[in-house]
Amino acid sequence: MGRSGPARAGFPEKDSANSSAVDNVAETAYVLTQPLEPPITMTMSDFVPEATSADDLPHRDIWQSLKRGWRQKCPSCGDGRIYGKFLKVNGVCSSCGTELFHHRADDAPPYFVMTISGHVIVSGILITERMFSPPTWVELAVWLPVTVLLSLWLLPRVKGALIGYQWALRMHGFGNPAFDSDNLAQLPPSSSETVS
Repeated sequence: MGRSGPARAGFPEKDSANSSAVDNVAETAYVLTQPLEPPITMTMSDFVPEATSADDLPHRDIWQSLKRGWRQKCPSCGDGRIYGKFLKVNGVCSSCGTELFHHRADDAPPYFVMTISGHVIVSGILITERMFSPPTWVELAVWLPVTVLLSLWLLPRVKGALIGYQWALRMHGFGNPAFDSDNLAQLPPSSSETVS
């Protein structure tokens, strides 16, 4: 049953203008269905120079790096400072030029600090409670400030040690071969290490 009268309201008749709109839609659908060029993929090996094996890289002493980080010094040379402010890590060592911005300490230092200070504080509370049995207000007046001060003292040291550990294991970009040209195992201790 075909309809042979004027077009209903709201439904335009087929004409050349409508057919061009249909053609535009068909062209757009054709373009969208065409395969695109393959995406550019990059892997970590694109950013790392031609790597040799881990055995070819010079040894980095883990304990020395941990101690240097604990002292808030550069894990590479032991002279430059790790921090510019309380916990703000310098991008580059001012003494030897080692890049320090690769560190990924994230939430690990606070967790370690909570564990260490928790053991110290709880042990102290239990010992004083057992030996002296002071009133609660005395314990709060003593142990709350001790908790805060111990945490603030430990946090930069633990974070520095963690950065030193990451540097020693070449984690997160600390394995830059430009800084590994010297045999780091043969480097003498820094001036601050020989004094103490």
